[in-house]
Amino acid sequence: MAKFNLASSTNFALTFGGTTLSCVQTIDVHGHAPVQEIERAGATSVAQIVGIIRTTMTVTGALEDNDTTLLGAIDPGDTGAIVCDPAGTATGTIDISSTNATVGDRTISLPVNGFATYSVTLLLDDITIAANA
Repeated sequence: MAKFNLASSTNFALTFGGTTLSCVQTIDVHGHAPVQEIERAGATSVAQIVGIIRTTMTVTGALEDNDTTLLGAIDPGDTGAIVCDPAGTATGTIDISSTNATVGDRTISLPVNGFATYSVTLLLDDITIAANA
């Protein structure tokens, strides 16, 4: 799993479905490939069958409690492309993208101090992690 702490990055950029997710605090990218082990009578080794790789991205952040644009853009079931540049778009920095992401889970906390926090988990149909060119 890759984890990015964005508190010190002023060049950070993240968009989902064309909407900028602001005040992002952390991003976790998790890939999982289920592996089934098969044993045969008389065999001297175990066969492994790798299943379909599943990748998720969990984003946590803060927003003003009246930011309905962002809240409306991350409803469960919403789909869109995602582009994430944890250190900005300068040449050689990390670029994470997916052409088709789906919001699988969203949690919103609305305390009385005027700032809401959110956590959204995106299910990524595909993922590309590369350096910005």
